[in-house]
Amino acid sequence: MGSAILFDDGGGRLGPLTDLRASFEIRTGAMTTLERWTAILKDWRGDEIRRLVVPLSIAEIVRDRHGERVPSASSLPRGDAGPLLVINGRWLAPDSRVRDLKPGQAIVAPAVGEDGPCVLAALLDRAAAQEFLESRVLSKATRSVPADDAAVLERPWDVIRHRDLCLTTDLELLQARGNWSGPGPATVVGQCGVGVAADASVLPGVVLDASSGPIVIDEGAVIRPGSVIVGPVYIGPRSVISERALIKSGSVVGPMCKVGGEVSGCIFQGYSNKVHDGFLGDSFIGEWVNLGALTTNSNLLNTYGEVRARADVADPREPTGMTFLGCIVGDHVKTAILTRLMTGAVIGTGAMISTTGATGGVVPRFAWLTDQHPGIFRIDEFLETARAMMKRRGMAPSPALVARLMRLHEQATRGGLSC
Repeated sequence: MGSAILFDDGGGRLGPLTDLRASFEIRTGAMTTLERWTAILKDWRGDEIRRLVVPLSIAEIVRDRHGERVPSASSLPRGDAGPLLVINGRWLAPDSRVRDLKPGQAIVAPAVGEDGPCVLAALLDRAAAQEFLESRVLSKATRSVPADDAAVLERPWDVIRHRDLCLTTDLELLQARGNWSGPGPATVVGQCGVGVAADASVLPGVVLDASSGPIVIDEGAVIRPGSVIVGPVYIGPRSVISERALIKSGSVVGPMCKVGGEVSGCIFQGYSNKVHDGFLGDSFIGEWVNLGALTTNSNLLNTYGEVRARADVADPREPTGMTFLGCIVGDHVKTAILTRLMTGAVIGTGAMISTTGATGGVVPRFAWLTDQHPGIFRIDEFLETARAMMKRRGMAPSPALVARLMRLHEQATRGGLSC
């Protein structure tokens, strides 16, 4: 078994997606990119991902989750005489180019806008691998393999752009496990397959429509009566789909979420609530988000035109190439009842939205948006709220997470509320 290294190059402009996680920890389909690479490399090459290399700013919080695989320096795994496979965590959907990679070769994606070419993967000897991880520059002896069509995260909305490709790959991997039970008392429509974990609960009155794609309901999940799920869909461990919910195709619910109302083509990273009525379409929802009752977003312009969006407060608006695009919601965001989120909105980490008007564009990190007194969410009140929500899931923020949140808050305070 060979060794692989997954690295976060800090590239692209990913807004709130990578404030509190590495690029490869983003849930880009039913799985995170790390989970997808782990499964595919084992099948294709017998390789094991033994190192995770990340920017210093998030190293401690990523180490909390992955332990010794995140070294204090860019050290290489010991004991392997052969070449090392080095993979960019922004590359979402592995393909045969990885399987066919030869020693001394690198797969390179072209420049996007002002961003330079992106090294997606390389098979290097130990010295060349160490040099690359420290400098992010390939040696002149490395031979490049072009990858113009690779699915790479460059902007926050790319997680929706590549959603269907990633979800299809992940559901095939999950179905191949072969340890799924039947759907119980649910009504099943279609032939694409329904996989339900043995300890999941699918209650009477549920409709599982697998006509256009498979449905996987993972360990400990609960699907309440009257809900309708239209595949392809993934429901993660210990998540609850509430009564009369409509979960449409292309949706992913990560672990320990509570989801209701109408959801179409959305990805929930995990540990978030959208339990009440309201429409959410073609959106990404981070962790520890609570969307108030009847929070609704737009995922299509009235003109049916291309959505233009900004990745961060200081960035210009740019064409996304997408007609259907909802919102990108960072971690620990809270919305009040009847909140309206506009097409292509990017909501920064820790924002609290309680306005009677619609919210669009970019909402800065830790924004406190009300009609009367917009400002910055005070850090002590924010942390108290975060601890309260996490406690409801039996969890608590680690010292490293608190330190990272405080640093982000300091940056937000210096930057003000320029939307």
